[in-house]
Amino acid sequence: MNAVASVVVLSLFQLHAKNDSLDVSAMINAINTLYDMEGVTPPGNMRQDKAEKLFASLDADGDGMLCEDEFVKGCLEDENLAALLSIALLEPPTEEQMNPEEMQMNLREARATKKK
Repeated sequence: MNAVASVVVLSLFQLHAKNDSLDVSAMINAINTLYDMEGVTPPGNMRQDKAEKLFASLDADGDGMLCEDEFVKGCLEDENLAALLSIALLEPPTEEQMNPEEMQMNLREARATKKK
């Protein structure tokens, strides 16, 4: 997986994390954001099921929280999410798409606004 995909996943973590970790609810929100960003609408409860299964597989100590490294590594190693990111990153960029630095800045701004 390339550096751009890592930036996207890291930005998702930063947007949804509280106290530098994610609980299962935040994981669901992060996965929903990823699918929405890529314009994918999976059937039924697939998003929530995917997020809950991925969270359970990554939460090795069973404490109900994921750190940044666990989340980023897990998302990049998951075949379905990696494919989703790869397809999106292989498409030619449009004028509306931002470079990774702009995306990260906008996600930070959104997170700061969310905290208010």
